[in-house]
Amino acid sequence: MMIPLILALTAPLAGALLVVILPWRMRLWGVLIGLIATLAGLAGAQTIEHAPAWCSPLFIVADSLLLLYFFWQGFKAGSKPVWLLALLQTFLFVPLIFSGAGAHESALMMDGLALFMALLVTIVGGVIILYATHYIDAEAWDTRRKKAFIAILMAFVAVMNWLVSVQNLEWFFLFFELTTLASFLLIGSRGDEESRANALRALWMNQVGGVAILTALWLLEAMKLPFTWYAVLENGSTMAGVLLFLSIAALVKGAQIPFQGWLLGAMVAPTPVSAILHSATMVKIAPWLILKIAPALAGTLLSSLLALLGSFVFFAAGWLALSEEPFKKILAWSTIALLGLMIAMAAMATPLTMTIALVLMLFHALAKALLFLEAGIIERLWHIKTLPAMKELYAQAPRTSLLIVMGFLFLTLPPFGAFLAKWAAIIAAAQEGWRLAIGLPILILIVFGSTLLVILYFRTTGVLYKRPGSQYGLTKETIPPLYNLPTMTLSWMTLVATLFLLPLWRLLGTIAEAPSELLAFVDLPFWVVAAALIMIALLVPLTIRAHLQGVDRAREYSCGERISVNEASYNLAPCQRSARLLMWFAALLWGAILVAGVSA
Repeated sequence: MMIPLILALTAPLAGALLVVILPWRMRLWGVLIGLIATLAGLAGAQTIEHAPAWCSPLFIVADSLLLLYFFWQGFKAGSKPVWLLALLQTFLFVPLIFSGAGAHESALMMDGLALFMALLVTIVGGVIILYATHYIDAEAWDTRRKKAFIAILMAFVAVMNWLVSVQNLEWFFLFFELTTLASFLLIGSRGDEESRANALRALWMNQVGGVAILTALWLLEAMKLPFTWYAVLENGSTMAGVLLFLSIAALVKGAQIPFQGWLLGAMVAPTPVSAILHSATMVKIAPWLILKIAPALAGTLLSSLLALLGSFVFFAAGWLALSEEPFKKILAWSTIALLGLMIAMAAMATPLTMTIALVLMLFHALAKALLFLEAGIIERLWHIKTLPAMKELYAQAPRTSLLIVMGFLFLTLPPFGAFLAKWAAIIAAAQEGWRLAIGLPILILIVFGSTLLVILYFRTTGVLYKRPGSQYGLTKETIPPLYNLPTMTLSWMTLVATLFLLPLWRLLGTIAEAPSELLAFVDLPFWVVAAALIMIALLVPLTIRAHLQGVDRAREYSCGERISVNEASYNLAPCQRSARLLMWFAALLWGAILVAGVSA
């Protein structure tokens, strides 16, 4: 049926329009109507459809106007990288319009992978937008500007759903670049000098991905093949160059080192922007795109090198995160790290590793969205942005502190899906590594990367419960409903997904066409998972409340006088000193990937 699919793809735009035209006090109705209609469309029967003939000219015009807008923004801001890349894209794109290859296919298809991604974007992104409707009230903007902000977030969901469902790569390029436009507008939404600079950096870096996609299209044109996913996957053995440039687009969009700067710079934007970019939408294009081309990548040298680069980023980003103090920047580095692991698993291109990538995408989206929303809450209500400033947060905000701890536990401990996925990744790397020329380094990097993230998360949560002297009193915490509801929704969604992890794992395995015997090592009985969750629910609050009573702190030779305690972690600043070395190593891996793709 055509209507449910078109409904799912256009409903967020209708919601965005309602937000703009309705009074500001009714903004929630616009958001809810758009999201509910999207989910209703996704629940309908999906099949391959052919878009009307007038769509292709419309998309060509939209592409042209978009590139012209990028050029104008770069020229106006005096940013050579922006306008030069926009010009290069224009020179690559215009001749393709007249080739006719793109007209061979105009299908829209919501297959298993696309449906998974669309649901993830709509549900998690929708929760973030509901949060944003209250968060943005504190900005010193007029009502028109606030409406535009929420409308762009809604349009972002629509663009992502189109991106994962189109089968024409020329159309895919348009939606890829529309995500670049959305990130540019959202990162620069505050309009100050720092926001504009980071928005321009995001614009030019993501345009590199656009150039890579257009280069892949030119290679398809040279082979007289249609611009479709089907053509790429059907001719996989001869598609080395096309796969290379599509992979580069994925790596750039996933902020893999050395392109991490645009995602780290996104932290200057309002917190809902950080949440929606980092959790379920834009950056998830990277593992999704590698999963899309994984059948053609399987068994190639390019596959091995992509897995090595992803594993290296998993390790390096975790290492560099250890020396950071801004809370959102810690979250950003850990996102880059876990994206590296997702890309590594997707690039290994076996049913098991692809299933692991999907599980990581799901649980990372839920946990990281929760953590970013809580970061926005502590910034808004308690004016806390850095790790040292969080050392007394528990006394002021016990509920918020507990949810932050839970967010990190969702990413760290069993029986949560992220832990099991990382454990499965180590097993898969050990099992599949013998088939890769560089299997051992991949295994070592995944092991050490997992260890670094555990250290990072426990270091961060440990700071929350440091209380000076004998201060143990708690303040009653009042959270606005539109802060409370989204964070609690994400928490309960994660807990429910964990309780039903086994059927969920098997369901995601069907998308990757994984045989059931490959997934047997996650065959945890329901009661074991439930018991583990109950244990965590009991132990975490008890551990938080534990403290010494009636104890005098004294040092040797101090004659018994009371000593104030000034606790600190190990000095992790030297981690940052190795940044340049890690960047150079990442650049070498990029060089190896380019050579492997071009020479194949």
